[in-house]
Amino acid sequence: MWPNGRELQELLSPHRTQDFLAQYWGRKPLYIPGPAKKFDSLKFDLRALESVIRDPEPRDRLRVRFVGADDKGKQKPTDLEHYSIRDGKLTVCANWINDRFDSLASYCAGIKTALSLPGSVFMTSYASPHGLGFGTHWDCSASFILQIEGSKRWRFSAEPAVQWPPTLLPNASVVKEMMDRYPWLQVRFPEEEDEETFLEQVLTPGDVLFLPAGTWHKARAIEYSLALTVACPPMTAADFVDDVIRGHLSSSVNWRCNVPPVPMEATPPERLPAVVKRFFDVRLSELREHVQSLRAEDLYETWTHHVASFDTAFKMDDRPRAEEVKVTDTLTLEHDFPLRYVARPSDGSVSLYYLDNRVDLAYEALPLVKAMLKRSSFPAHLATGWLGKEFEWQDVKPVLQELVQAGILRIDRVEK
Repeated sequence: MWPNGRELQELLSPHRTQDFLAQYWGRKPLYIPGPAKKFDSLKFDLRALESVIRDPEPRDRLRVRFVGADDKGKQKPTDLEHYSIRDGKLTVCANWINDRFDSLASYCAGIKTALSLPGSVFMTSYASPHGLGFGTHWDCSASFILQIEGSKRWRFSAEPAVQWPPTLLPNASVVKEMMDRYPWLQVRFPEEEDEETFLEQVLTPGDVLFLPAGTWHKARAIEYSLALTVACPPMTAADFVDDVIRGHLSSSVNWRCNVPPVPMEATPPERLPAVVKRFFDVRLSELREHVQSLRAEDLYETWTHHVASFDTAFKMDDRPRAEEVKVTDTLTLEHDFPLRYVARPSDGSVSLYYLDNRVDLAYEALPLVKAMLKRSSFPAHLATGWLGKEFEWQDVKPVLQELVQAGILRIDRVEK
Protein backbone atom coordinates (compact mmCIF):
# COMPACT_ATOMS: atom_id res chain seq x y z
CA MET A 1 0.00 0.00 0.00
CA TRP A 2 1.63 3.20 -1.20
CA PRO A 3 1.28 6.53 0.63
CA ASN A 4 -1.27 8.74 -1.08
CA GLY A 5 0.10 12.14 -0.06
CA ARG A 6 -2.91 13.01 2.06
CA GLU A 7 -2.06 11.26 5.33
CA LEU A 8 -0.94 14.37 7.20
CA GLN A 9 -3.69 16.71 6.02
CA GLU A 10 -6.32 14.12 6.96
CA LEU A 11 -4.64 13.58 10.33
CA LEU A 12 -4.56 17.32 11.12
CA SER A 13 -7.90 18.31 9.58
CA PRO A 14 -9.33 20.93 9.99
CA HIS A 15 -5.91 22.46 10.79
CA ARG A 16 -3.60 23.38 7.94
CA THR A 17 -0.09 21.94 8.00
CA GLN A 18 1.62 25.35 7.96
CA ASP A 19 -0.56 26.55 10.87
CA PHE A 20 0.18 23.39 12.83
CA LEU A 21 3.92 23.81 12.37
CA ALA A 22 3.82 27.49 13.32
CA GLN A 23 1.63 27.11 16.40
CA TYR A 24 2.07 23.60 17.81
CA TRP A 25 5.15 21.74 16.55
CA GLY A 26 7.69 21.88 19.39
CA ARG A 27 5.47 24.38 21.25
CA LYS A 28 2.25 23.00 22.73
CA PRO A 29 -0.17 20.05 22.58
CA LEU A 30 -3.10 19.88 20.19
CA TYR A 31 -6.30 17.84 20.52
CA ILE A 32 -8.18 17.12 17.28
CA PRO A 33 -11.60 15.42 17.59
CA GLY A 34 -12.38 13.16 14.69
CA PRO A 35 -15.10 10.94 13.28
CA ALA A 36 -15.03 7.41 14.68
CA LYS A 37 -14.12 5.95 11.27
CA LYS A 38 -11.18 8.30 10.68
CA PHE A 39 -8.57 5.54 10.87
CA ASP A 40 -10.54 2.70 9.26
CA SER A 41 -8.21 2.82 6.24
CA LEU A 42 -5.34 1.63 8.46
CA LYS A 43 -7.09 -1.75 8.82
CA PHE A 44 -5.76 -2.16 12.34
CA ASP A 45 -7.75 -3.24 15.37
CA LEU A 46 -7.45 -5.20 18.61
CA ARG A 47 -7.79 -8.52 16.80
CA ALA A 48 -4.86 -7.60 14.51
CA LEU A 49 -2.68 -6.70 17.49
CA GLU A 50 -3.56 -9.91 19.35
CA SER A 51 -2.63 -11.94 16.27
CA VAL A 52 0.77 -10.23 16.26
CA ILE A 53 1.60 -10.96 19.91
CA ARG A 54 0.85 -14.65 19.28
CA ASP A 55 3.35 -14.75 16.42
CA PRO A 56 6.79 -15.37 17.99
CA GLU A 57 8.78 -15.27 14.73
CA PRO A 58 11.34 -12.40 14.98
CA ARG A 59 11.40 -11.35 11.33
CA ASP A 60 11.48 -7.54 11.76
CA ARG A 61 12.01 -4.83 14.38
CA LEU A 62 8.69 -5.44 16.10
CA ARG A 63 9.18 -5.82 19.85
CA VAL A 64 6.27 -6.60 22.17
CA ARG A 65 6.44 -5.62 25.85
CA PHE A 66 4.00 -6.34 28.66
CA VAL A 67 3.82 -3.61 31.31
CA GLY A 68 2.09 -3.70 34.68
CA ALA A 69 0.25 -1.06 36.67
CA ASP A 70 3.59 -0.05 38.23
CA ASP A 71 4.95 0.94 34.78
CA LYS A 72 7.47 -1.91 34.93
CA GLY A 73 8.00 -4.64 32.39
CA LYS A 74 6.50 -8.06 33.19
CA GLN A 75 6.91 -11.59 31.93
CA LYS A 76 4.74 -12.29 28.93
CA PRO A 77 1.61 -14.32 29.71
CA THR A 78 2.15 -18.06 29.40
CA ASP A 79 -0.97 -18.76 27.35
CA LEU A 80 -0.72 -16.16 24.58
CA GLU A 81 -2.95 -18.22 22.32
CA HIS A 82 -5.95 -17.42 24.51
CA TYR A 83 -4.74 -14.16 26.05
CA SER A 84 -7.23 -11.28 25.87
CA ILE A 85 -5.92 -7.74 26.16
CA ARG A 86 -9.31 -6.44 27.25
CA ASP A 87 -9.57 -8.95 30.09
CA GLY A 88 -5.89 -9.01 31.05
CA LYS A 89 -3.97 -7.13 33.71
CA LEU A 90 -1.18 -5.77 31.52
CA THR A 91 -0.63 -3.02 28.97
CA VAL A 92 0.72 -4.39 25.70
CA CYS A 93 3.26 -2.21 23.86
CA ALA A 94 4.19 -3.21 20.31
CA ASN A 95 7.12 -1.07 19.14
CA TRP A 96 7.66 -0.77 15.39
CA ILE A 97 4.23 -2.25 14.73
CA ASN A 98 4.49 -0.59 11.28
CA ASP A 99 7.03 -3.25 10.30
CA ARG A 100 4.27 -5.86 10.45
CA PHE A 101 1.46 -4.02 8.59
CA ASP A 102 1.93 -2.42 5.17
CA SER A 103 -0.89 0.05 5.82
CA LEU A 104 0.88 1.37 8.93
CA ALA A 105 4.28 1.50 7.22
CA SER A 106 2.80 3.44 4.33
CA TYR A 107 1.09 5.85 6.76
CA CYS A 108 4.40 6.56 8.51
CA ALA A 109 6.05 7.20 5.14
CA GLY A 110 3.31 9.68 4.27
CA ILE A 111 3.75 11.62 7.52
CA LYS A 112 7.55 11.67 7.13
CA THR A 113 7.35 12.96 3.57
CA ALA A 114 4.66 15.54 4.25
CA LEU A 115 6.79 17.07 7.02
CA SER A 116 10.14 16.63 5.19
CA LEU A 117 11.47 14.88 8.27
CA PRO A 118 15.01 13.50 7.91
CA GLY A 119 14.72 11.10 10.86
CA SER A 120 12.67 7.94 11.36
CA VAL A 121 8.91 7.98 11.72
CA PHE A 122 7.52 4.83 13.31
CA MET A 123 4.49 3.51 15.18
CA THR A 124 3.96 1.89 18.55
CA SER A 125 0.67 0.26 19.43
CA TYR A 126 -0.55 0.58 23.03
CA ALA A 127 -3.41 -1.57 24.29
CA SER A 128 -4.57 -1.33 27.91
CA PRO A 129 -7.40 -2.87 29.92
CA HIS A 130 -9.49 -0.68 32.21
CA GLY A 131 -7.51 1.55 34.55
CA LEU A 132 -4.09 0.80 33.08
CA GLY A 133 -1.75 3.06 31.14
CA PHE A 134 1.43 4.88 32.07
CA GLY A 135 2.35 7.26 34.88
CA THR A 136 3.72 10.76 34.48
CA HIS A 137 6.65 10.94 32.04
CA TRP A 138 7.82 12.61 28.87
CA ASP A 139 9.11 11.38 25.50
CA CYS A 140 12.02 12.80 23.52
CA SER A 141 10.05 12.54 20.25
CA ALA A 142 7.16 14.57 18.94
CA SER A 143 4.18 12.20 18.90
CA PHE A 144 0.73 11.88 17.37
CA ILE A 145 -1.62 9.62 19.36
CA LEU A 146 -4.32 8.03 17.18
CA GLN A 147 -7.19 6.53 19.17
CA ILE A 148 -8.34 3.36 17.38
CA GLU A 149 -10.71 1.58 19.80
CA GLY A 150 -12.07 2.18 23.28
CA SER A 151 -11.19 5.34 25.16
CA LYS A 152 -8.40 6.73 27.28
CA ARG A 153 -8.15 9.66 29.67
CA TRP A 154 -5.04 11.75 29.07
CA ARG A 155 -3.57 14.39 31.37
CA PHE A 156 -0.72 16.50 30.06
CA SER A 157 1.14 19.75 30.62
CA ALA A 158 0.11 22.80 28.60
CA GLU A 159 3.61 23.12 27.18
CA PRO A 160 6.84 21.08 27.17
CA ALA A 161 8.73 20.92 30.45
CA VAL A 162 11.89 20.83 28.32
CA GLN A 163 11.94 21.63 24.62
CA TRP A 164 13.44 18.71 22.73
CA PRO A 165 14.90 16.93 25.78
CA PRO A 166 18.11 14.94 25.30
CA THR A 167 16.62 11.66 26.52
CA LEU A 168 13.42 9.80 27.30
CA LEU A 169 12.17 10.24 30.84
CA PRO A 170 10.26 7.02 31.54
CA ASN A 171 9.19 8.04 35.04
CA ALA A 172 8.94 11.43 36.73
CA SER A 173 10.57 10.03 39.86
CA VAL A 174 13.96 9.93 38.13
CA VAL A 175 14.10 13.65 37.28
CA LYS A 176 16.81 14.25 39.89
CA GLU A 177 19.01 11.48 38.49
CA MET A 178 18.55 12.83 34.98
CA MET A 179 19.53 16.35 36.03
CA ASP A 180 22.76 14.94 37.44
CA ARG A 181 23.56 13.83 33.89
CA TYR A 182 22.30 17.05 32.26
CA PRO A 183 22.84 19.82 34.85
CA TRP A 184 21.96 22.53 32.34
CA LEU A 185 18.35 21.31 32.19
CA GLN A 186 15.88 23.46 34.09
CA VAL A 187 13.21 20.93 35.07
CA ARG A 188 11.01 20.90 38.13
CA PHE A 189 9.67 17.62 39.44
CA PRO A 190 5.90 17.58 38.78
CA GLU A 191 4.52 17.29 42.31
CA GLU A 192 0.84 16.48 42.72
CA GLU A 193 -0.05 20.15 43.05
CA ASP A 194 1.70 20.81 39.74
CA GLU A 195 -0.24 18.05 38.05
CA GLU A 196 -3.43 19.84 39.06
CA THR A 197 -2.58 22.31 36.29
CA PHE A 198 -2.39 19.57 33.65
CA LEU A 199 -4.90 19.66 30.82
CA GLU A 200 -7.27 16.71 30.53
CA GLN A 201 -8.81 15.06 27.49
CA VAL A 202 -10.60 11.76 26.91
CA LEU A 203 -9.75 10.28 23.52
CA THR A 204 -12.36 8.22 21.70
CA PRO A 205 -12.06 6.47 18.30
CA GLY A 206 -10.97 8.87 15.55
CA ASP A 207 -9.45 11.43 17.95
CA VAL A 208 -5.87 12.67 17.68
CA LEU A 209 -3.62 14.12 20.38
CA PHE A 210 -0.33 15.74 19.42
CA LEU A 211 2.30 16.03 22.14
CA PRO A 212 5.55 17.93 21.55
CA ALA A 213 8.74 16.29 22.78
CA GLY A 214 9.28 16.94 26.49
CA THR A 215 5.59 17.29 27.39
CA TRP A 216 4.60 15.72 30.73
CA HIS A 217 1.77 13.26 30.24
CA LYS A 218 -0.02 10.32 31.83
CA ALA A 219 -2.93 8.20 30.62
CA ARG A 220 -5.42 5.59 31.83
CA ALA A 221 -7.75 3.40 29.80
CA ILE A 222 -11.52 3.61 30.31
CA GLU A 223 -12.92 0.06 29.99
CA TYR A 224 -10.16 -0.61 27.44
CA SER A 225 -8.07 1.30 24.93
CA LEU A 226 -6.22 0.62 21.68
CA ALA A 227 -4.15 3.44 20.20
CA LEU A 228 -1.31 4.00 17.79
CA THR A 229 1.46 6.47 18.54
CA VAL A 230 3.29 7.95 15.55
CA ALA A 231 6.72 8.93 16.91
CA CYS A 232 8.98 11.41 15.11
CA PRO A 233 12.45 11.20 16.72
CA PRO A 234 14.55 14.25 15.88
CA MET A 235 17.54 14.16 13.60
CA THR A 236 19.43 17.19 14.88
CA ALA A 237 21.81 19.72 13.36
CA ALA A 238 24.59 17.98 15.28
CA ASP A 239 23.66 14.73 13.52
CA PHE A 240 23.92 16.40 10.12
CA VAL A 241 27.18 18.18 10.84
CA ASP A 242 28.66 14.95 12.19
CA ASP A 243 27.54 13.10 9.06
CA VAL A 244 28.99 15.69 6.66
CA ILE A 245 32.23 16.26 8.56
CA ARG A 246 32.82 12.56 9.12
CA GLY A 247 32.32 11.86 5.43
CA HIS A 248 34.82 14.55 4.42
CA LEU A 249 37.50 13.89 7.01
CA SER A 250 37.34 10.13 6.55
CA SER A 251 39.02 10.60 3.17
CA SER A 252 42.22 10.97 5.22
CA VAL A 253 43.74 7.84 6.72
CA ASN A 254 44.65 9.93 9.79
CA TRP A 255 40.93 10.27 10.54
CA ARG A 256 40.19 6.60 9.91
CA CYS A 257 42.98 5.12 11.98
CA ASN A 258 42.90 4.38 15.69
CA VAL A 259 44.07 6.94 18.22
CA PRO A 260 47.76 6.04 18.83
CA PRO A 261 48.11 3.17 21.29
CA VAL A 262 50.34 3.87 24.30
CA PRO A 263 52.04 1.38 26.63
CA MET A 264 50.23 1.30 29.95
CA GLU A 265 53.36 2.35 31.89
CA ALA A 266 53.73 5.45 29.67
CA THR A 267 50.29 6.91 30.46
CA PRO A 268 50.48 9.74 33.03
CA PRO A 269 47.60 9.80 35.54
CA GLU A 270 46.70 13.50 35.11
CA ARG A 271 47.01 14.30 31.39
CA LEU A 272 47.07 12.91 27.87
CA PRO A 273 50.18 11.04 26.83
CA ALA A 274 52.36 13.27 24.64
CA VAL A 275 51.88 11.20 21.49
CA VAL A 276 48.10 11.25 21.92
CA LYS A 277 48.10 15.00 22.60
CA ARG A 278 50.09 15.70 19.43
CA PHE A 279 47.73 13.49 17.44
CA PHE A 280 44.63 15.30 18.76
CA ASP A 281 46.18 18.75 18.28
CA VAL A 282 46.73 18.11 14.57
CA ARG A 283 43.29 16.56 14.08
CA LEU A 284 41.56 19.48 15.87
CA SER A 285 43.44 21.96 13.72
CA GLU A 286 42.19 20.15 10.60
CA LEU A 287 38.67 20.03 12.05
CA ARG A 288 38.59 23.78 12.75
CA GLU A 289 39.74 24.52 9.22
CA HIS A 290 37.05 22.31 7.71
CA VAL A 291 34.24 23.62 9.93
CA GLN A 292 35.09 27.21 9.00
CA SER A 293 34.75 26.32 5.32
CA LEU A 294 31.30 24.68 5.68
CA ARG A 295 28.17 26.35 4.29
CA ALA A 296 24.55 25.39 4.77
CA GLU A 297 24.44 24.43 1.07
CA ASP A 298 27.02 21.73 1.81
CA LEU A 299 24.38 19.92 3.87
CA TYR A 300 21.77 19.83 1.08
CA GLU A 301 22.69 16.42 -0.31
CA THR A 302 22.79 14.83 3.15
CA TRP A 303 19.45 16.43 4.05
CA THR A 304 17.88 15.24 0.78
CA HIS A 305 19.16 11.72 1.32
CA HIS A 306 17.70 11.43 4.83
CA VAL A 307 14.38 13.08 3.94
CA ALA A 308 13.92 10.74 0.98
CA SER A 309 15.13 7.54 2.68
CA PHE A 310 12.65 5.36 4.53
CA ASP A 311 13.39 2.66 7.06
CA THR A 312 9.77 1.57 7.10
CA ALA A 313 8.96 -1.64 5.26
CA PHE A 314 6.20 -0.60 2.89
CA LYS A 315 6.51 -2.42 -0.41
CA MET A 316 7.70 0.09 -2.94
CA ASP A 317 9.38 -2.59 -5.01
CA ASP A 318 6.06 -4.30 -5.78
CA ARG A 319 5.28 -1.98 -8.70
CA PRO A 320 4.46 -3.93 -11.85
CA ARG A 321 6.79 -3.58 -14.78
CA ALA A 322 5.94 -0.31 -16.53
CA GLU A 323 4.72 -0.39 -20.11
CA GLU A 324 7.13 0.75 -22.77
CA VAL A 325 7.41 4.49 -23.36
CA LYS A 326 6.65 5.56 -26.93
CA VAL A 327 7.71 8.74 -28.67
CA THR A 328 4.04 9.59 -29.24
CA ASP A 329 3.16 9.35 -25.52
CA THR A 330 2.29 12.19 -23.18
CA LEU A 331 4.10 11.97 -19.84
CA THR A 332 2.74 13.43 -16.60
CA LEU A 333 4.85 14.32 -13.58
CA GLU A 334 3.53 12.80 -10.35
CA HIS A 335 2.89 15.47 -7.70
CA ASP A 336 1.67 13.52 -4.68
CA PHE A 337 5.16 13.75 -3.25
CA PRO A 338 8.05 16.15 -3.93
CA LEU A 339 10.72 15.32 -6.45
CA ARG A 340 14.21 16.50 -5.45
CA TYR A 341 17.51 16.15 -7.23
CA VAL A 342 21.21 16.45 -6.44
CA ALA A 343 23.57 17.41 -9.26
CA ARG A 344 27.20 16.34 -9.02
CA PRO A 345 29.17 17.80 -11.94
CA SER A 346 32.43 16.61 -10.37
CA ASP A 347 31.54 12.95 -10.88
CA GLY A 348 29.21 13.42 -13.84
CA SER A 349 25.92 12.37 -12.23
CA VAL A 350 22.55 13.64 -11.11
CA SER A 351 20.37 11.79 -8.57
CA LEU A 352 16.59 12.11 -8.39
CA TYR A 353 14.78 11.33 -5.13
CA TYR A 354 11.08 10.44 -5.08
CA LEU A 355 9.68 8.73 -2.01
CA ASP A 356 12.06 5.85 -1.31
CA ASN A 357 13.36 5.79 -4.89
CA ARG A 358 16.72 7.16 -5.96
CA VAL A 359 17.37 7.26 -9.69
CA ASP A 360 20.93 8.00 -10.80
CA LEU A 361 21.34 9.55 -14.24
CA ALA A 362 24.25 10.87 -16.24
CA TYR A 363 24.94 14.56 -15.64
CA GLU A 364 23.94 15.26 -19.24
CA ALA A 365 20.33 14.54 -18.20
CA LEU A 366 20.20 17.62 -15.94
CA PRO A 367 18.58 19.91 -18.58
CA LEU A 368 15.85 17.28 -19.00
CA VAL A 369 15.27 17.15 -15.23
CA LYS A 370 15.02 20.94 -14.94
CA ALA A 371 12.68 21.22 -17.93
CA MET A 372 10.52 18.37 -16.64
CA LEU A 373 10.05 20.06 -13.24
CA LYS A 374 8.67 23.23 -14.88
CA ARG A 375 5.60 21.51 -16.32
CA SER A 376 2.94 19.07 -15.18
CA SER A 377 2.96 17.08 -18.43
CA PHE A 378 4.74 17.05 -21.75
CA PRO A 379 4.91 15.13 -25.03
CA ALA A 380 7.66 12.51 -24.79
CA HIS A 381 9.31 13.62 -28.03
CA LEU A 382 10.13 17.04 -26.52
CA ALA A 383 12.56 15.42 -24.09
CA THR A 384 15.02 14.74 -26.91
CA GLY A 385 15.36 18.45 -27.59
CA TRP A 386 15.93 19.20 -23.91
CA LEU A 387 19.08 17.08 -23.95
CA GLY A 388 20.58 18.82 -26.96
CA LYS A 389 20.87 18.43 -30.71
CA GLU A 390 23.38 15.60 -30.48
CA PHE A 391 20.85 13.30 -28.76
CA GLU A 392 18.17 11.18 -30.42
CA TRP A 393 15.07 9.32 -29.17
CA GLN A 394 16.98 6.12 -28.49
CA ASP A 395 19.24 8.13 -26.14
CA VAL A 396 16.44 9.68 -24.08
CA LYS A 397 13.98 6.75 -24.06
CA PRO A 398 15.89 4.71 -21.40
CA VAL A 399 15.94 7.75 -19.11
CA LEU A 400 12.18 8.30 -19.45
CA GLN A 401 11.55 4.57 -19.02
CA GLU A 402 13.45 4.55 -15.74
CA LEU A 403 11.52 7.58 -14.48
CA VAL A 404 8.22 5.89 -15.35
CA GLN A 405 9.27 2.69 -13.59
CA ALA A 406 10.22 4.68 -10.47
CA GLY A 407 6.77 6.31 -10.38
CA ILE A 408 8.14 9.79 -11.12
CA LEU A 409 6.43 9.98 -14.50
CA ARG A 410 3.11 8.50 -15.64
CA ILE A 411 2.20 7.57 -19.20
CA ASP A 412 -1.06 9.17 -20.32
CA ARG A 413 -1.89 7.40 -23.54
CA VAL A 414 -5.11 7.60 -25.48
CA GLU A 415 -5.53 4.25 -27.22
CA LYS A 416 -7.03 4.38 -30.66
